[in-house]
Amino acid sequence: MGLQHEARVGANPFKFGMIGSTDAHTALSAPGEENFLGKVAPNEPSPRRWEEVLWKAANDDPKLATYGYSMGAGGYAAVWARENTREAIFAAMQKKEVYATTGTRILVRVFGGWDFQPDEVNLPDFADHGYARGVPMGGDLSAAPAGKAPTFLIRAMRDVDGANLDRV
Repeated sequence: MGLQHEARVGANPFKFGMIGSTDAHTALSAPGEENFLGKVAPNEPSPRRWEEVLWKAANDDPKLATYGYSMGAGGYAAVWARENTREAIFAAMQKKEVYATTGTRILVRVFGGWDFQPDEVNLPDFADHGYARGVPMGGDLSAAPAGKAPTFLIRAMRDVDGANLDRV
């Protein structure tokens, strides 16, 4: 449908980029679970904050209530920019080279193309290959060559202070 709209009016209303970040209402920025103080004011620091009910169920059934411990810390908005300047960060956001992560600061690179090989992700200059022969996350793949399915280069690195990654 988006491609049909684009052909008719010149813009695809369904093409957009997304990032995630914390949505706390306490003015406390603590997206790490080990330092999380809660999403809303009733969860501000106290020894019993994990037992506090945020929202009661309509029938007051405690099994259906929402407790502070059930809320996650939130996330980080991540942007792959070529350098740490305002111009480079905004350029990367416009290209939608963005992603989100919760709690831990993982690093993720994704490229889509038509002929990537699995071992290319291990090349020291794998991103150069990604840009040269494909598109980065947020980009548009061109029309597929006949009989080809897209292939992807995905590299994810764990936070140096975090746990190992389970899967991508």
